Amino acid sequence: MKTVAWCLPDDETSSQFLKAFGERAEQIGLTKLENVRFPWGSTDFTPFITRAKALKPDVLGIGWIDAIGGPMGRQAMELDAAPIFIGWSCRYEPIREALGGDLDRPYIYFQPGVDLNNPWTDGQKELVARYLAFTGETEPPPNLYAAAWGYDFLHMLVEAMKKAGTVDDVDAVAAALRSIKYDGLAHPIDFDDKTNKVDLPTAGILYIAGKMVARFDHTPGLPDKVYRIPPK
Repeated sequence: MKTVAWCLPDDETSSQFLKAFGERAEQIGLTKLENVRFPWGSTDFTPFITRAKALKPDVLGIGWIDAIGGPMGRQAMELDAAPIFIGWSCRYEPIREALGGDLDRPYIYFQPGVDLNNPWTDGQKELVARYLAFTGETEPPPNLYAAAWGYDFLHMLVEAMKKAGTVDDVDAVAAALRSIKYDGLAHPIDFDDKTNKVDLPTAGILYIAGKMVARFDHTPGLPDKVYRIPPK
């Protein structure tokens, strides 16, 4: 796997993602090919996928929501666009539903935060259970991962306030925030002096023939956690 081409909406979210992805791809030796962009509201992705296919990528990236990922994944399969597909915030299930069956090639799904539709750690399972108990729902919604974006950071801020012994002395709380490590939903997290922020983790799942075979949690500055999932 050496080359990647992305086919994404023409919006600011995608632009910011592609910038970050390009920096990371260079670090790990991937060649990022041309990014093909399409307008929001598109339903026929064939012209855009065809352009991406012409680049002959090892991996075709699609995104960034389920409503796009389902039909785009089906059309990419029909065009045989690449040997491997990768979806940014596009779960596998909508693609399977659009196809009426499983992909015949690997699919890598990843998203910012943690994957609360497939909770892995005790902390993730507890958060999902609390959500379901609060809402009365039986299954977590597809976008529940968004709840995790602020979850760790809010609790980390509370811990910093406790350590500082104040809730309104901003300098004291900021100093405490820089000195603590919080056991987050995916990783222990701490303040990064280089970026001047606490970084959001990334979660991912590798599907082969429709089955989850591995998952990972990545937090900038820390070793990746990779878990192989034995076949059921």
